[in-house]
Amino acid sequence: MDSQPIYSMLAVRQVFIIRLDDGSDRHIAVVEIGMAEISSCQPTVIQGQTVKKGDQLGYFQFGGSSDAIIFDKRFNLTFNPSIKAKNANGDSIMQKVNSWLATF
Repeated sequence: MDSQPIYSMLAVRQVFIIRLDDGSDRHIAVVEIGMAEISSCQPTVIQGQTVKKGDQLGYFQFGGSSDAIIFDKRFNLTFNPSIKAKNANGDSIMQKVNSWLATF
C-alpha cells in the first residue's frame, strides 16, 4: 500500500487591509487563516471596494478556521469585558458570531 503525505501543516492566508475614510489615515488588517483541511479562503470583495461595518470580506470554503484583526496603534480600543469571562471551571467563554469585541 502506497502512503500519501498528509499536509496538515499547510495554511492558506488571506489578508485585507482596510483604510478608514474618516481622514485619520488609520488602518485595520484582517488576516484569515485556513488551516489543515480547510486551506481555502475565498474573498468576496475586491481591491479598492468600499466596505461598511458588517460587510462580508471573505469566507472559508470548508467550515471555518481562524482569523486575526490587527489595529493601527493610533486606535483607542475599549474591549467588551465579557471577552475575558470564565465559566465555573475557569475556562474562557466562547463569544457568539457578530458579538461586539471592542469599540474605538
